[in-house]
Amino acid sequence: MSLIEMNKQLDQIVEFIKTEDNFSIVAHQSPDGDSLGSILALGLSLKNMGKRVRMYSSDPIPKQLSFLEIMDQIVIGVPKDKDSVLIVLDCSDEKRLTTQNIHPQEFKYVINIDHHPANTMFGNLNFCVDNKIATCELVYFLLQQLPIKMDVPIAEALYLGIITDSGFFGYDNTTAGTHNIVADLLTIGVHPNKFKKNLEKKPFKYLKLLGMLFSKIQQDKTGKVSYLRIKKEDLISQGIEDFSDLDDMVDYLRNIDGTEVAVFIKEDGDQYKFSLRSNSRIDVGNLCRQLGGGGHSKAAGFSTNENPTLILEKILEEIS
Repeated sequence: MSLIEMNKQLDQIVEFIKTEDNFSIVAHQSPDGDSLGSILALGLSLKNMGKRVRMYSSDPIPKQLSFLEIMDQIVIGVPKDKDSVLIVLDCSDEKRLTTQNIHPQEFKYVINIDHHPANTMFGNLNFCVDNKIATCELVYFLLQQLPIKMDVPIAEALYLGIITDSGFFGYDNTTAGTHNIVADLLTIGVHPNKFKKNLEKKPFKYLKLLGMLFSKIQQDKTGKVSYLRIKKEDLISQGIEDFSDLDDMVDYLRNIDGTEVAVFIKEDGDQYKFSLRSNSRIDVGNLCRQLGGGGHSKAAGFSTNENPTLILEKILEEIS
């Protein structure tokens, strides 16, 4: 997208927001740092403008991200006020909303802000730029155009989204522009050590579980695909309450020497969540879209109730 087109989309959203007073803000299921950070940064900013704002997550906040005090402003549920403007963040298509029982067409108006490739542009207004490392980068650009002064809670929300989606500034789409934004957030009052300490902190029972899981890691015959399947009872046996405690497990698989694609399968009853990461030319985002999910070329995922063994075989076949 050209800079001119990007600015045109942004200007349209800015002018529309100024004329409206009632907003509901949502994102994708299985919330992460970028979805929650963008919800909070935009929601708090609109509140500072005197707007009526409700922020939602259909799934609970991951414990690892709850260290930010502002997380308690997010309602666990879905919006019911169909007279509000629905702002959808970090969500590539309508399917990722309808699975939460959120139907965009039922709302007064829809604004869609996202950084995923292949966004279906389902909003009445869309601000979607797929070469940005995080949706929080796009929200930052939007806030620069709104009549608000960015404070520490807003800056912390943006920082959370950027550092988590950039892999602490290690992923391909991290740019000089990313670091310029972060420099501004630090100037406002963000303290990186607060995030490093809380995001890297692990309970003892988590490390015990890792020991068991490491022994279950498998590879395909080429050694280029590393994969792991974990069941709910594995977590229960170690006193782990939910799968969000294991969100970074796929990165252990990706970091195995020689691994080109990592596949982490989380089993919970008859539902299976696949998380894929790529170290190579293989586009796991495209692969996951074929299987009903989405994401980026290097990081993507999907959920299914189909046989996970057969799905894994299909993935290995596609990769080979």
